Amino acid sequence: AALKIKPEVDPKVAHSRLEQLIKVQSRITKENTERLIGKEFLAMVEGSKGSQTLARTKTNKIVVLDNGKPQAEGEIIKVKIIGVRGWTLVGEEKKEAK
Repeated sequence: AALKIKPEVDPKVAHSRLEQLIKVQSRITKENTERLIGKEFLAMVEGSKGSQTLARTKTNKIVVLDNGKPQAEGEIIKVKIIGVRGWTLVGEEKKEAK
């Protein structure tokens, strides 16, 4: 029965609405991410490559650290958010966390 239901919204209108929704969500995400600048979090190191370390906070936010030193995978570090690249947080390592 559901296969016989015809769409009630014109595909062009649906596409336009989707684009508007994506713009609004992108703006909200950017604002929420930028609010984290200056805050400190504990994060688990997921890996290092070259001078960059990738860590993840308890709330599943990715933090990139340009600290120039490799970190051990699984290590818990304290990071301070110093900027944003797209939707990715940029941080610096603070004093060692336990």
